[in-house]
Parts: sequence; structure tokens; C-alpha cells
Amino acid sequence: MADAAPVPLRSFGCRECGRAVAVTDGADRRTVFCCAAHEREWWRRATRHAARDRARALRGARREGRRA
Repeated sequence: MADAAPVPLRSFGCRECGRAVAVTDGADRRTVFCCAAHEREWWRRATRHAARDRARALRGARREGRRA
């Protein structure tokens, strides 16, 4: 009997490039990114930090009773 294609344990789209990833090995821990390089790029991206800073500023303005 021929070897059947491995059954994927989980599948997802890479958050950085959108590539479809199907994980078939239980030791493979990927759940969000297709490779380590894309994970590093996502965490280093300045726009991600800008969104965080805008959210913090908005929360601070709400605490002080101001509108942003």
C-alpha cells in the first residue's frame, strides 16, 4: 500500500505573508507564522508599536476625563 499524505494537525494563514500553512508534525509548534523570519519581522514592525501607543494615549485621555 502506498504512503498516504500526512493528515494536518492544524492549518492557518501566516500573519505576515498570508501563506497557507498545514502543520503535520506534532513537534512543530507553529500556530501563527510560517517561519521564524516572518515572526521577527512582525514583532519589529513600527506600525504595530504605533497602534499600541495610540491605544495607550486613548486610555490615558479617558482616565483624565478628556476626549482624544
